[in-house]
Amino acid sequence: MEFNDLLIKYDAYIVLITTGICYLIWHLLFRKRRSITYKINGISNIISSQHTEIEGIKIEFQNQSINYLDVWQMTFKNSGNIPVEKSQVKKPITITFYPGGLIQHVVEFQPDSNLEIDSNINNNNIEVNFELLNPNDQFKVIAYCIVESNVTVTAKMEGINTIKNTIEHDYFSYIISGGLILLALWATIRYIINHGTTLTINITLIGILILLFLFIRRVYRIKMNKDKNSASYGWRIRV
Repeated sequence: MEFNDLLIKYDAYIVLITTGICYLIWHLLFRKRRSITYKINGISNIISSQHTEIEGIKIEFQNQSINYLDVWQMTFKNSGNIPVEKSQVKKPITITFYPGGLIQHVVEFQPDSNLEIDSNINNNNIEVNFELLNPNDQFKVIAYCIVESNVTVTAKMEGINTIKNTIEHDYFSYIISGGLILLALWATIRYIINHGTTLTINITLIGILILLFLFIRRVYRIKMNKDKNSASYGWRIRV
């Protein structure tokens, strides 16, 4: 029997084995991973020109008159599965506001989390340092900006070159997972076409279809959260 005939006869088995190997490699490579992600919870416009133009209203910050104020809320989280220590930080978490206008900030976290966080403003940057971030530890940064701005988030640590938005972070793992699920589904269907079905194959097919349904539902929820967060970028509360 020629090699091509072997591939045709046992293609489903080969693909299933390859799928299992790919999953095993993926699991081993990322069994220990160091990752910090962030999410923009919302941007609220507290003061605008329509307020300061009202006769008799004057708003000041440290003796400086202001006619615009945005409040940014961002959440940072250790989304990996191993702790991140201060000794591993080469460049602290830095939130840069451009074109500028940053005047104040606050860092919040749960009292029972025992987090030790130090932060300061350097020009239009908020620099955040921590002693230790265990898996799932998170904190919130609230920033006050007197001009309409955008932000970038940077940092460098051992095993972490960039801090990604939560949604961007999820996409890569879901692309890999979705590809493996579809590969397994294709292999099972090919087996049924070439060799017929058995109870074991039926159970396998049902399991893959359930897994595919759960995967699609999860991706849909991520897409809805992305749309919600994108809409929040333009959200303005008038008071």
